[in-house]
Amino acid sequence: MDSATTQIIDPYGDLLVLLPTAKTKLQISSKVLSTASPVFRSMFSPRFREGAALASATKLTEIEFPDDSPQALGIIFDVLHFRHDCVSDDYSHDVLYNIALVADKYDLTRALGPWKEVWLKRGAGDGGRGLFVMYVFGDMEGFREGCRKAVIQSRGEEYDEYCESGDEDGEGDEGGGGEGEGGGGKGEGEGGGGKGEGEGGGGKGEGEGEEKGENGWACDALPVQIVELLYGSRMVIIQSLLSVTAHFRDLYQSPTVKCKTFKSSGLFSTPSSQVLTCDVAILGSLIRHEVDIGIFPTPSMPYRGISVEELAVMMKGLRCFVDFAAGHGECTITGQVIKMVDEVLASVDRLDVWDSAGGADAVEGRRRGRDSRFMLADKEGVGGSLAVKRNIEPPWSKFRR
Repeated sequence: MDSATTQIIDPYGDLLVLLPTAKTKLQISSKVLSTASPVFRSMFSPRFREGAALASATKLTEIEFPDDSPQALGIIFDVLHFRHDCVSDDYSHDVLYNIALVADKYDLTRALGPWKEVWLKRGAGDGGRGLFVMYVFGDMEGFREGCRKAVIQSRGEEYDEYCESGDEDGEGDEGGGGEGEGGGGKGEGEGGGGKGEGEGGGGKGEGEGEEKGENGWACDALPVQIVELLYGSRMVIIQSLLSVTAHFRDLYQSPTVKCKTFKSSGLFSTPSSQVLTCDVAILGSLIRHEVDIGIFPTPSMPYRGISVEELAVMMKGLRCFVDFAAGHGECTITGQVIKMVDEVLASVDRLDVWDSAGGADAVEGRRRGRDSRFMLADKEGVGGSLAVKRNIEPPWSKFRR
């Protein structure tokens, strides 16, 4: 970093930020950061090496952010230091995701002020990463709608990835964020948060890292309670849909006659062969349809490879083979199946993960130090590492392969 140039964000700043992969150092103020973030306020206290170094410094104190996106840091520092003319209102979804990661990590969400709403006007992105951005930025309605989409569109495999990433995060005392999910990426817009695309500019997020695609629901940055609610809701909805077919299958396997043309004339009334054939045809139609769409035999939890949306569409495609010419048109159960499927789907519209996960209170009170390592200063001036780690052991781990 000796050949790096210095971008002056605050000419009176006492910190010199060293950014990974960037060719620019940023001069900023520890007072501004401490005011904006309780995490930085603790970090720059005498108890930590960074704070101890500041207290005795005769020149700019250098501090490193090895695990964070240089571009996201630069944008946030510009906002905090009132350099609003250097901040764009049109960042890519990748950049917004990395801004949300940094804001969440250092408890800076409130300090971003109205910029959150400005950025969200162009959308937060799709998939799990978009959910995370909306959650951190406090977009309640967008988050709720995104969660509903996650419940009906997810096939479940994303949660295996989430569990695996959680296990990796839990290994060892020190976790490396770097380039994986939750890391900052290697964006080309190095340094500060300006509108340009060169060094020191925030740009519009070119090259900030795709991280498994924007449209997938996997995102290890999402709090575990949200992932648990989404995963559990998806399984409950699929189970409810499967219970619809199970209901009619059990009904038509029972000895009672269901054919609408059958008119009982007494306790010992005997149905005609045509009546019995009607019930058998409907049962056969139902089982054949279930086999064709892959739900007979009934699959077991966690229903990997099945989405609520696709399952509902396939179930509504049931064709009952009844003899319309003989007056058995009213015997078909297709309409009843469609009605019950729609009732199950309506429960998704009532789903509110935001409130269930604690809503704004949870966002405000949550402190996650994804890969933060602050140095405690002892009496001899030797630093001891303090690593804040996530400990993820999801309750659905028993469903892993």
